[in-house]
Amino acid sequence: MAHRGGHPLLHPRVHGVPAAQYWRALWLHSLASTVAALVLTANIVHLLGRSEPWTFVVLAAQVGIAAAAVIHHVALAAEAGRSPQETVRSWSRGALVLGFGSAARGTALLGAVISATLLSLVVPLGPLLLGPSIPVLLALSFADPRRHTP
Repeated sequence: MAHRGGHPLLHPRVHGVPAAQYWRALWLHSLASTVAALVLTANIVHLLGRSEPWTFVVLAAQVGIAAAAVIHHVALAAEAGRSPQETVRSWSRGALVLGFGSAARGTALLGAVISATLLSLVVPLGPLLLGPSIPVLLALSFADPRRHTP
């Protein structure tokens, strides 16, 4: 079934907005995030092999930074979905408020990421497909203006 511009699978849309618009807006952010994730992963792997007393403190800091990045990116996806016409800067501002404006919301988002990933391990490709979507749906429900969350 073709539509304007060809097959719908070749031109995916998110909430009526072309997916390419999200890609163009977020490619620099995703590149920086990927580099940061690789550096954090390398640091954590390196620190796990060390036995000095100070490594536990640095390892805990690295894990905390990674957890904060996960919360921010889940909230960023929800903000981008809520207001697709906004800029990356406004999405990021909204994500900071959504993810870190309340300790309960941030903890719930991190818990959703961890539990969705663990619970979907039994499904082939489950963590890849369900891992991001369930936490983003939770973030969207938190961002709903009709909902009053602390």
